[in-house]
Amino acid sequence: MTADHCDLLCIDLPHAEAVRAGLPGAEQTEGPALRFKALSDPQRLRIAAALQVGGELCVCDLAWIAGASQNLVSHHVRCCAPQGWPPPARTAS
Repeated sequence: MTADHCDLLCIDLPHAEAVRAGLPGAEQTEGPALRFKALSDPQRLRIAAALQVGGELCVCDLAWIAGASQNLVSHHVRCCAPQGWPPPARTAS
């Protein structure tokens, strides 16, 4: 056996079939994959974590929390909104 494949093919077929049958289809994983891709940027992940903890936050609050400029935070939120994260609803008062 090498690191990436077995020299001898010996599948536990009943177990492998059960696992395969329980997997979601490609159409079911497309949306979550896009959301995970959107969160693959460390800054976006920090912003998402801030929204998870703080709830609804305006961009100026998110910028301060994340230690980034408001323009950058706004850009990240706009990029991720189509993938399911809500953009901040509040505006500075």
